Amino acid sequence: MEGNPIRVLVVEDDIEVSRAVTRQLRAHGYEVVVTPSCATTEALTCCFDIGVFDIELSDGNGADLAATLLASGLVDNVVFFTATTFGPYLRQAVAVGQVVHKRDGIEALVHALADEVGCRSVSTSLVVAKDDAEATPDDKKRSA
Repeated sequence: MEGNPIRVLVVEDDIEVSRAVTRQLRAHGYEVVVTPSCATTEALTCCFDIGVFDIELSDGNGADLAATLLASGLVDNVVFFTATTFGPYLRQAVAVGQVVHKRDGIEALVHALADEVGCRSVSTSLVVAKDDAEATPDDKKRSA
């Protein structure tokens, strides 16, 4: 991950899980911000490249929260990291983003994030290549 680190919002109300997830994501080079609830998350004003959401939070539904943050532009992508087995919640989450079950471990979450970030990185690379192709010879000399 060259350049600016990928900013990840982790919304998890279990302190043990949030610490473990944060430790692993930081080890992979992500910049991580953790919030424990819907209310705390809704108070944020900064933007994130991706959000990791538990579905069943102490004060609300993580899938609803994720959809709201996507619509507002505060997160660009969503991955759910959950232990829920409740069908309606899972169907709602799948409609918003990838779902990784906690029993599959944090490495499965790391792979899902890499998939999402990889998609974004490819589109960013294409924009950079297009900008370089449109640069004039003088622009290219100045940047060299």
